[in-house]
Amino acid sequence: DKQIKTCPTIDFDQIMEEDLENQLKELEREEEEEYLLLERSLEEQLKQEESNTDINEFEVDYVKQLEYI
Repeated sequence: DKQIKTCPTIDFDQIMEEDLENQLKELEREEEEEYLLLERSLEEQLKQEESNTDINEFEVDYVKQLEYI
């Protein structure tokens, strides 16, 4: 009896589907990272602006006090 060797069938559709799923997951992960970085950056910017506002208010008060002297 001769044995016939057959190659396993390759399901290209399944391979493509899995590859696309992996690409989508990677894109979603990258998007989430970028969103978090942007959120942190905006929070830092807001803190900086609030700090600058506090400093400006201090300067205005200081100048007003100097005017009375």
